[in-house]
Amino acid sequence: MDCDNGGTCNTENWRCECLAGTSGVKCAKIEDCAPLNCEEKKNAMCIFDIKKGQPTCKCNEDNFYYEEENCN
Repeated sequence: MDCDNGGTCNTENWRCECLAGTSGVKCAKIEDCAPLNCEEKKNAMCIFDIKKGQPTCKCNEDNFYYEEENCN
């Protein structure tokens, strides 16, 4: 089974073991996105930053970067 957001598959029971801050069958649910208001910002979405271990905003367009609550 493929797990999202840095989760790992436990081969004994074929279930995803999710990192803190994620949940669900495949670890696809990102918790604590609401306070970031990513969707309220123009062209941004909430993603889980595996390196930082926390949710963050990402611009929908790859040629933009998210800085100071805006896609630039």
